[in-house]
Amino acid sequence: HADIKQELSAQFKYISNNSIYKNIAVLSLKDNDFSVEGEKFLREKLIPELGMNITFSEGVVSDASDYRVVISKLKQISDKTDVIYVDLLAKGLVNFLKEAQELKLNTPIIPNKSVNSPEFLDNIGNLGEGINPR
Repeated sequence: HADIKQELSAQFKYISNNSIYKNIAVLSLKDNDFSVEGEKFLREKLIPELGMNITFSEGVVSDASDYRVVISKLKQISDKTDVIYVDLLAKGLVNFLKEAQELKLNTPIIPNKSVNSPEFLDNIGNLGEGINPR
């Protein structure tokens, strides 16, 4: 799974070089091997190497459709979190963004590459405003 490590390395090195984001929350899939490996790589290697901190990490199941509980947790730590990295499948990412907007989660969100999928693009509407594609 070198490709997930390469993808995350490129994305987070860009973030560390081009932003003030230091405190990262991570939402990943606990039943997806790539997502589990990616979260572990971020937590154990990449984030510490880049001088960043993980303020929160939680895994959800791939077919989850309601993210309100995790969004409430993210809101509670918003003063300690600069950005949220969201590693969900396209449908879940759309639902997460809808609920984040409804619940007024104001922390910037950096999504995974699901933003490039037709399923995401066909369903996102105006929710894409404010997400950082890198």
